[in-house]
Amino acid sequence: DSTPIVVASTASPYKFANHVYRAVSSKQSESDLQALTDLQQLTSVAIPYPLIDIDKRPVRFNETIDAAMMTDAVYRMLGLN
Repeated sequence: DSTPIVVASTASPYKFANHVYRAVSSKQSESDLQALTDLQQLTSVAIPYPLIDIDKRPVRFNETIDAAMMTDAVYRMLGLN
């Protein structure tokens, strides 16, 4: 078969682990962080590296920025202001 196809990928289920876990198991995780482990145990799909032990990593960003100020904030965070 030489029919052309398009393969599109979506966000990782771990980006929305709590909602995905609830949808596939009909159970609620104790927390968003616990949902990562719960989903991994249920599906045997590895948690993506950037999310492993995320609760043990230092917080790098803690600001809430108004959309109108986003460009200035990005330049400031990059040291380009």
